[in-house]
Amino acid sequence: MELTPELIDQIIFGMENQISYYYLDLEQGKVEEESQLEEEQRTDESRYILIPRWSSADGFQLMERFVDSLRNPVFRERLREALASRKGVFRNFKNILKEREDIQRLWFQFKEREMRTRVLEWYEQVCEALGFQKLGPEREETEDLVLTDFVIAPGNPELKDRLEEYDLKAFREACGENPRDLTHLLFLARRALVPKDPDKLVVFQASTPEGETAGIVWGTDAWLSPQAAKFFDEDPGVSFLLQFYVEPEYRGLGLARLLLDTYIREAFGREMKRVILDLWGNAQSMGRVLDEHGFSRYRSSFYLDLDAWGKNG
Repeated sequence: MELTPELIDQIIFGMENQISYYYLDLEQGKVEEESQLEEEQRTDESRYILIPRWSSADGFQLMERFVDSLRNPVFRERLREALASRKGVFRNFKNILKEREDIQRLWFQFKEREMRTRVLEWYEQVCEALGFQKLGPEREETEDLVLTDFVIAPGNPELKDRLEEYDLKAFREACGENPRDLTHLLFLARRALVPKDPDKLVVFQASTPEGETAGIVWGTDAWLSPQAAKFFDEDPGVSFLLQFYVEPEYRGLGLARLLLDTYIREAFGREMKRVILDLWGNAQSMGRVLDEHGFSRYRSSFYLDLDAWGKNG
């Protein structure tokens, strides 16, 4: 008997139903409620298989696994607090998910995938017990969160006026472990790369359906001067990706990759030859993502604390 998607859905419904018991009819390939079967049919274990119940404990463990897999730090902690509460755990969990449709969709996808896996494992055990041929390996559909809810578009003039604000938030987060004076100086050096003319900025914004800014990426294009181009015997356009930032509540959804992909694709469309990006502080953890996109490492930066050097010298 083939487990079609429709039949799997029927089995899942039977598992989650806490009122009636359901049986899988192996001959007809359908699910029957207990009240629809005669006693003789219910005891025919070669044809009618009792579908196991999905208990509240199973549901709680499923929610725990989802929270552990969630990469969004803000909502991961909020959901953990909901699971740790003694009253209204399931209601609190669902209410938090309703605040963010994208994370709620992740939950639905996760639950569907886990429930489908549970059904397949149970059916494998049934086939083994009855001596049936086991199911062949199936490719699990692990569809990522659909990011079409987020609109990626060029930044408007109002957003460009707020770039320093976003830049400072990103810089503080990345370099927060550095000495404060060093962070300040590095930030000033970084801002020196930003063109004063906003028209020379290349900005892309990820917006939610409500129009809120979820993340941004920006940079600027540059070319060699005629004299330098003559010396180097070429004039390759270079796009300096100065910063990208995703608001904490929207992290873990793939927006950083989406913004990076957009910047690279648009730079290629502008006939730039290279994209250069410097990672500051703990932002160097993004190195793996850049490696996956084909970036090459071209330099390393170091700093020396002269106060400490003087004391130890």
